[in-house]
Amino acid sequence: MKAFLLHLVLFLGMCVVSLDCSAAAPFGVSIRYERGETNQNLLTWDTIPGRLYNIFSADQLSQPSWSVLNSALLVAETNSLSYRDTNLVSSRFYRIKQESATVVLLGIGRQDWQASDDWVPAVQSHAVSGSNMLITLGAWWDGGDFATDFVKLSRLPTDTIGLFTGVVTNGTPYAEDPVRTQIALQAGPVPGLHAVTPPPIGVNGDGFFVLVEVGGLATNAPVRDTGHARVWHPFLNGAPDPNSIETITVSTDGTAAQVGDLAVAVFVMDNNVNSDIQISLPTGWTSLGFNNEVVDNIGYRACFRIVTEAGRQTATCTWTDNTTFVAEGAIAVFKPAGQ
Repeated sequence: MKAFLLHLVLFLGMCVVSLDCSAAAPFGVSIRYERGETNQNLLTWDTIPGRLYNIFSADQLSQPSWSVLNSALLVAETNSLSYRDTNLVSSRFYRIKQESATVVLLGIGRQDWQASDDWVPAVQSHAVSGSNMLITLGAWWDGGDFATDFVKLSRLPTDTIGLFTGVVTNGTPYAEDPVRTQIALQAGPVPGLHAVTPPPIGVNGDGFFVLVEVGGLATNAPVRDTGHARVWHPFLNGAPDPNSIETITVSTDGTAAQVGDLAVAVFVMDNNVNSDIQISLPTGWTSLGFNNEVVDNIGYRACFRIVTEAGRQTATCTWTDNTTFVAEGAIAVFKPAGQ
């Protein structure tokens, strides 16, 4: 009887749940109050595996805006999700939103400096159907041909039945160390089996190549905004480097991003000695891949998020190291379908 009265009180005003979903599916929602040192509301709802969810809250329905409760996107792996909210106010309203975009990590390629001169795997194959898109995120030292390619931009990935275009491609060929980030897009993949090959980065190159399939994006001019950042100083042959770089922030060039957009970001750094740099995940972002051990490779972080506040989008990545002399970051924002 006590549980029934609790749910009745929640229904009458202590807590209200609304659903904002793009798919026509029977979503079941339950709320259970858990008494303890801190009051907690346990929200459980039906989901579609692979879909992304955000939970918004407001203390009064008259509030002009709702705040996102979860620190990172909730990714459904099964047919249900649960979330605990520490509720210290007298009333709270919830909105569970199934985001329109779907993000699926297809694979991560790796090329080591000493152990291998080739990407492993050399090719990533995946069958694409419908209106889904392919996005790649690159983080590498582009060795290339030092006689001709040292200051040139990294080439784009190739595909047996499609063409990638550059979204963020460094912008400027740097004369200094060729550490690069890259974001590329295949906006309208032909249905069928795609065999994607990372760009060549030479026998002196090392890095990571992330392939992602995304659904629910606009098919016409999907890129909303982009940005790029670079921090560099001459390499100090030895440790510690008193000017070692341990953080970088990348922001979009403009303020065009809208709530519900998909943002992706990739970071790269180079050092020579540390086996665990503890590279961070930017607050509010969901990881696609990372590398903490850079003895025979660079360090990197790839991630994504659904935009919850319109305007300029920013992501900060940090790590622990005393020899980093170069770091880059790239960010891109994509429009959802219907915009």
